[in-house]
Amino acid sequence: MAPLELTTPEQTQLPDPHADAEIAGRSPIQIALSRLRSDKIAMVCFAVVVFFFIIAIFAPLIANLFGVEVRAGDP
Repeated sequence: MAPLELTTPEQTQLPDPHADAEIAGRSPIQIALSRLRSDKIAMVCFAVVVFFFIIAIFAPLIANLFGVEVRAGDP
């Protein structure tokens, strides 16, 4: 007996056309970004990385604000 003969019509599931239509129009990057946005730990890590980038960009201004000389001395 073939495996297909053992299944009943109630057990076979047809694909849902509405579920496939939701994903079909999206690019792989959009799908990956939506999964990334739903991950809370990944979003916290992203916020920490953005915070460090902002600190690095404004480092000279922050150093002047606190009176620290960045290029002091002769290496």
